[in-house]
Amino acid sequence: MNTMSVILAMLPEHALLVGLCALIVIEVAGGKGRTGLAVAVVAVAAATSAAIALWFGGYAAAPFAGHFSIDPQTEIAKAVILALALARAADLAGTTSTTTRFPLLLLSSALRDVPARVVGQLPHAVPRP
Repeated sequence: MNTMSVILAMLPEHALLVGLCALIVIEVAGGKGRTGLAVAVVAVAAATSAAIALWFGGYAAAPFAGHFSIDPQTEIAKAVILALALARAADLAGTTSTTTRFPLLLLSSALRDVPARVVGQLPHAVPRP
């Protein structure tokens, strides 16, 4: 396991995690206004950009051999899902809510929904009765 390979392969996920940490700090510090939404939009935009850059560069790696690998197809799927989350965040920017609860939910759900290729685990069809 190469540290730089792990950081680069999981760059979109790391961008989302940095955004989550920033939102938690803003919530604890009592941030006001739409700061939380702005941080969430920037984090999702950074993650989308990272996924597109990895796809465009054709980056493929297995930072955790036998457990986790990425390839260009996985990265473009990440970029599409993150772009949809970015569109949803931009759509909700006009709402009157000023809490950081929605941006936290947005980033955590985007992080959970980002696809990853798990080596050795293929989806199996469930037999019908």
